[in-house]
Amino acid sequence: MRGGACVRAGAGLMTAVMGLAGCSGDDPDTTRETVYACEQNVGITVAFNPVSRIATVIGLGPAALLLPERKVASGFRYATDRVELRGQGSEASLTVDGATVACRASDLKVR
Repeated sequence: MRGGACVRAGAGLMTAVMGLAGCSGDDPDTTRETVYACEQNVGITVAFNPVSRIATVIGLGPAALLLPERKVASGFRYATDRVELRGQGSEASLTVDGATVACRASDLKVR
């Protein structure tokens, strides 16, 4: 996570993620960062780390959420019991406590 600080999620659509914040130990040499534009004016940045198999989600309020990789037949899936990010190619869906928004990659970069 930028600056190494960890904070709790704020208000709005993502109030449901309060208490789920974590710190990222992503290796910058292997992490792939993708920016997603989602429905309901939600924008998130996801750092995918293939070594730790963790997706760090930034943008759901002032928090970083750590989502462990889950098995899926094709595409990708990262989830906890309350938050899920899944997709294939540039398309993804973000689900928080049962509420789902469609997302599309708007920027892809390797850092």
